[in-house]
Amino acid sequence: MAKNTILLRDAGSEIQEKTSTAVTITPGALLELTSGGLVQANSTAQDAIAAPFFALEDSLQGNDIDDVYAVSVIVKYATGKAGARINAIAGAAVAVGAAVESAGNDKLITRTTGKPIGICYTAAAGDNARLEIELI
Repeated sequence: MAKNTILLRDAGSEIQEKTSTAVTITPGALLELTSGGLVQANSTAQDAIAAPFFALEDSLQGNDIDDVYAVSVIVKYATGKAGARINAIAGAAVAVGAAVESAGNDKLITRTTGKPIGICYTAAAGDNARLEIELI
């Protein structure tokens, strides 16, 4: 059954809001903060310092997980804590039980050498598929 929200279990995660850079952002995307205090898609593959920040759906505007944020708008995101469950976006096929890391394009891939962000709980068939992860 498809999940219709991004933050499936918060485990103490905080909800924040910041303006995005000049790109659209999809709910479930892995984000990073810029030096200017904005949010953007995480841009470093196998990022050793990737913080578990994930864009949330903008439900207060009637949007769901398939509705992207427009350019340069306020984005709601979760600052994930260990134990939180996130409905994230895969950058490739990911198997259940695999550790995941940043793909460098706001998505997650099976961990190879980077810092693991979480463990996959539902398999992702490929690029842009949804996967449920538990943050570590």
